[in-house]
Amino acid sequence: RAARARPLLMGDGGPFKGGWAIRSGDWKLLQLPGKKLPPLMLFNLADDPSEKKDLAAERPDKVKDLKERFESWAGIRTTRNVKMTAG
Repeated sequence: RAARARPLLMGDGGPFKGGWAIRSGDWKLLQLPGKKLPPLMLFNLADDPSEKKDLAAERPDKVKDLKERFESWAGIRTTRNVKMTAG
């Protein structure tokens, strides 16, 4: 299967008050919805297709890269454990 040229982005609610995710290549960064937003979760789907091992603590570089890509696409700024705000 050929690699996707651009990342796959998903969001729920506006501006993404629910959860959101970005997938780029084998990597997926995920923010689950909730009153208190849980930490960002990172998965390598090639090694862990069931998304059981969160690699966010081990790969902060990848978390930063994917989070910045999502923010750029969505036109918003996100902060860990804080609701997203416009601008």
